Amino acid sequence: MRPASVARYLAYPCNSASLIFILIASLLLAAATSVGVFGWPLAGIVLLALMRYGVVMQTVRMVHIARDGGDRPTARALLRDFRSIFPNDPLQPVADALTRQLER
Repeated sequence: MRPASVARYLAYPCNSASLIFILIASLLLAAATSVGVFGWPLAGIVLLALMRYGVVMQTVRMVHIARDGGDRPTARALLRDFRSIFPNDPLQPVADALTRQLER
């Protein structure tokens, strides 16, 4: 893999959407901890949303890396159950487009 490709994949987390999400999640977690025991449900909801967002984004990124690296079987395997594992996810159209692209 070329150094430029490695640098591009390492720079993925540094986009504005990720930074905005981290900022909002940090503010919500700070608010939850300042409330005390009554903030625990808010902290739980924020952490679950953060985990789901992270897992979905990393799955799509791994598919891109596998596809760009020439490992189409791995990319297809990562997308095989995407619709059932992540129902109603906003990234479903991206996963569907990647699936169609990998079938060619």
